[in-house]
Amino acid sequence: AEGGVNFVHSFNDIYLNENSNRTAADYVREKIRSIVRDPAVAEKLCPTDHPLGTKRIVAGSEYFETYNRDNVTLCSATSHLTGQRHRR
Repeated sequence: AEGGVNFVHSFNDIYLNENSNRTAADYVREKIRSIVRDPAVAEKLCPTDHPLGTKRIVAGSEYFETYNRDNVTLCSATSHLTGQRHRR
């Protein structure tokens, strides 16, 4: 698959330089926004709560395009929580 891991490894200081990481993350977010037609869905898919590369990067092709299909809906686990806690 193109992108993903290959993209991150094209920067030699992405894990060491905050500005480099921010630049790469900005590019990724812009790319996601250009692919996903629904702006609200695109924003939910954009990585914002962690430096780029510290969580698994989407490396599969056509992943973001999937969210443009009529039969696909993005469901966020955090927005569907009931607020209940279960104890063992």
